[in-house]
Amino acid sequence: MRRERIDHTLQPTALVHEAFIRLVQHHSIDWQSRAHFFGIAAQVMRRILVDHNLQRIAIALHRFGNGDSQPRQRADERALSYSGGGQ
Repeated sequence: MRRERIDHTLQPTALVHEAFIRLVQHHSIDWQSRAHFFGIAAQVMRRILVDHNLQRIAIALHRFGNGDSQPRQRADERALSYSGGGQ
């Protein structure tokens, strides 16, 4: 997050708090090791950042009124194309 814009709306503390909330909601995870926990936590944080960015893109598309009735779907498609097909 160091390389993000200065006016980035998702602060590191908020990211960690959101990740914690999502992690504690999954009671069925059998943590194998500390590395396993950090790996899952990193994936959760990545997903939060992607979701946040997709929401920001969808809002921008809607705000600038490009005639697209489904900006979220278009934003998802663009994000998948940038990320290599969702892999």
